[in-house]
Amino acid sequence: GTDPDSIHFGSLGETSVPSSAAAGDWKGIVFSGSGSNPSTMDYCTVAYAGYGANQTGVRAADDAAPTIAHCSVTKTAGYAISVHPNNVSKLTGNTGSGNTSDGIEIRGGDVTTSQTWHAQSLPYVVSGNVNIRGSSPGESSAAVLTLEPGCVLEFKPSSGVYVGYPHPSYAYWGGLVAEGTSGSPIRFTALSGTSGGWNGIFFTDYAADARCVLD
Repeated sequence: GTDPDSIHFGSLGETSVPSSAAAGDWKGIVFSGSGSNPSTMDYCTVAYAGYGANQTGVRAADDAAPTIAHCSVTKTAGYAISVHPNNVSKLTGNTGSGNTSDGIEIRGGDVTTSQTWHAQSLPYVVSGNVNIRGSSPGESSAAVLTLEPGCVLEFKPSSGVYVGYPHPSYAYWGGLVAEGTSGSPIRFTALSGTSGGWNGIFFTDYAADARCVLD
């Protein structure tokens, strides 16, 4: 779509008078497999999705990396968007409201390519451990995750960020750069809002010091 001519994906119930649409009326949009990587959703609206096990407006499977930009997801029975951590960089400018979980779910997994996570109006909700490590051993192959100023990461219990991966036979290096500003700080916090509500950030022996900045 374009701004202001967006493309709408919604419930058939929206067409009745009065509207009978409700969260979970349909499954939502699911991208699966690397063959879907060229896919793009731009200036789209998604509403009343999240039926069944999907419970998400837009979901990309672990092996799928579509571009999702300037989309608005509302009134879903779950998260607005759900993606694997290695593919978050392809999300930009997305919004949402009225969802059961107003956030972008980042499932547990490895970040193996250097990338930037963009600040959005929705928080990132981290539901599993995120491991930042290169796909090949050696410090020169380190994967570096950069967070834009204004990013908000809310962690579920028993989830956290691990920089570098000490494999029994090889060393996989990683880096984390999180430089906020006074007006746009980067926030790491527990989704529950309680002390001890998440694992925290761990810099292992294989965190590349020159590529690790928290400011």
